[in-house]
Amino acid sequence: MSKANRLELARIADEALQQIDHGVEHLSWLEALLGAIQLDAEHNQGRRVAHLATIAEYVLMDTSNLLDCQAEQLKTQLQTAERHDPSQDPVQEETVH
Repeated sequence: MSKANRLELARIADEALQQIDHGVEHLSWLEALLGAIQLDAEHNQGRRVAHLATIAEYVLMDTSNLLDCQAEQLKTQLQTAERHDPSQDPVQEETVH
């Protein structure tokens, strides 16, 4: 594997880790929203449950779409990096005339 290819793969891996971090952050938002729904149901007769559930649904759908798109981008980047790795090319024997 060439140095340029290793650097590209490291960049892709770093991007993947950043995307996972964003996904974890969005899951913590959902956790907070679900906690707020539970508290509202217990202490506020559920007056805000529908609105909070709508917000949670939006965050969930948006995050799902974002992660799906990012996964596709990472797959494409990895496939491109693999295609451009000179070390993966078959070794061509030189013919002597």
